[in-house]
Amino acid sequence: MRIQLFASALLLLVAVSSANPFAFYPDFRALRRGEEVSRIFQEGTDTSGVPPEDLIAATGGPVDSNQGSNESGNSNITAHDVAAAVSLQRLVVNISNPVAMVYATPPGQSREFLFVAQQTGQLLVVDTSTAFNLTNTTDDMNLEPYLILDVADDLVTLQEGYDERGLLGVAFHKEFATNGRFFIIYSSRTPAHPGALEPGASRACGAFSGPAGTCNLTAIDHVMRLAEYKMTAFEIPTDNSSSSSSTSNSSQFEKVGSVEFVRTILALEEPFSNHNGDNSLMVNSFDGMLYVGLGDGGCEYDPFEIALNKDSVFGKILRIDIDAIASRNDSCVEPLSTFSKLGRSCSSLAQSVSVFAFGIRNPSGIDFVSNNDTAQNWAAVVTDVGTVAYEEINYMVTPGAFYGYSFREGYACLNRTLVDQCSNETSLNASDPSQSFQADTSVAVEPITVLSHDDPSVLFPSAIIGGRLYQGKIQALRNKYVFTILGSEKSHKFLGNANLFYIDLNSLHSTHKGLYNRTVDDSVCTSSNATFDIAPGQSKADLEADRIKLDSAKSPSGLPIYSISIQYVWDILQSHFASSTAVNSDRTELLWGLQETISPVDRDGAIYRVVPVPKSTLGKPLA
Repeated sequence: MRIQLFASALLLLVAVSSANPFAFYPDFRALRRGEEVSRIFQEGTDTSGVPPEDLIAATGGPVDSNQGSNESGNSNITAHDVAAAVSLQRLVVNISNPVAMVYATPPGQSREFLFVAQQTGQLLVVDTSTAFNLTNTTDDMNLEPYLILDVADDLVTLQEGYDERGLLGVAFHKEFATNGRFFIIYSSRTPAHPGALEPGASRACGAFSGPAGTCNLTAIDHVMRLAEYKMTAFEIPTDNSSSSSSTSNSSQFEKVGSVEFVRTILALEEPFSNHNGDNSLMVNSFDGMLYVGLGDGGCEYDPFEIALNKDSVFGKILRIDIDAIASRNDSCVEPLSTFSKLGRSCSSLAQSVSVFAFGIRNPSGIDFVSNNDTAQNWAAVVTDVGTVAYEEINYMVTPGAFYGYSFREGYACLNRTLVDQCSNETSLNASDPSQSFQADTSVAVEPITVLSHDDPSVLFPSAIIGGRLYQGKIQALRNKYVFTILGSEKSHKFLGNANLFYIDLNSLHSTHKGLYNRTVDDSVCTSSNATFDIAPGQSKADLEADRIKLDSAKSPSGLPIYSISIQYVWDILQSHFASSTAVNSDRTELLWGLQETISPVDRDGAIYRVVPVPKSTLGKPLA
């Protein structure tokens, strides 16, 4: 899901929130005049508590994603156009980490509702139509979530401080309004497995310095269960406003509707607790297939080279023909981790499962967008969380393509030398190679853009959180792909934990034509002469100090990344962590899920609507 933040970031969160809001304010207005943001950060300016009207456009303007635009490795940026300013309207409160948010029209209804997957195991529903019908977007609303489904009893016991497991995705059939079919994916504690941990435990990972037996895939942490349900009835109270302050995760939600369990589609054995792929379950509206983003099995640097392994289901994006499964009444309850076992144990269902992409580390969002230049007239936009260097946005148009991990991260080579101690794990060898996914790892498709963990202009991100294509009334964001990040210790110190960014996918057909499907020969990373920019086996401190930045001569340019100016909510940006984004079916409304802590069990989350800010309210214009 997300990579773990240091505990010091949480301590810093408390310290900064109580600080004098005007204690540090030297030369910050320079950012509004489009001066080089990297200079401000290099001088150590602490911007905590800067007034919101001066915070807007702090990182505004295009970020050159080649990660090497000057000798210091920082990017020059310019101020935003004033029309790009937005603010937030709170819609929903008192929820746990909203990992996934999806709009769908339930059976028997004429309008769509917002469905929210809480990490703690509850699928909630909210009627946001009242808010969207109001012309006043300045007043916050406290809309009441209702409970549709609770799988907490079959969920692993989540660690209170931080955990990447839980209910991680929900997706709806194209004909959900008539057939009621929907799908969830979650970290199940059952069925029991010979190597499984006791409930409540989490298998620690230290690929190079961890406990003995790390290089052992006979033990698993949990089972990722992909399950299908059917909604047979739905009704929601007309008055859904509430001021409830309950801290419970399920019992305090009023149950509405009726659902039935249909089948387990897959039960996948995860060796470690992390890299489960959150918000990466999506039905493609173009082809009607279910797409499932699966991480590399966890740990760090993919010690078993699972993402490269053609028999492993992990480190892949699977494409499942859910209508074919239903027509044959297929299911697969047998826990497995390989295509060969899937073919042996569930041969009928295996016919409906294919690999759309592989070489993925930890997908954190999937969206499907129109692209008339491709044979299928669409593309998948997939965000992939990096190790310690780069976050990726991938633009996928070719089924079965390889996206580089774990040879590469971003545009950099990953040193595999110290990983070889685990990569020959015998349990990964396919007993029936004919059942394995057949693919070529010699050529990788490059990301359309990357975010560097060392880049202040994108707030020193620790993880990218997948976005959505927006087509609403905010002119500056129309037809833009909007995404968010999980901040790091450094980002909080300077500009808060949360912010929204966008890229212009339309430019892939004009000024950046040819950027997608750009490939690289992986012999660059696998030959004896390869130059490694990221070296697993180092301590995190060494990685922070010694990471080699790509210079402009070696690094291709990606799509420019733009920061969105969010006004009047500095306290929210400073004190909250991003969880997910969502749009309604016609993509005219943009929602942003946030929470006050990174704990999966605290009910301190909220969902905000991104709303325009009239130019007349901006004060002095950006220079």
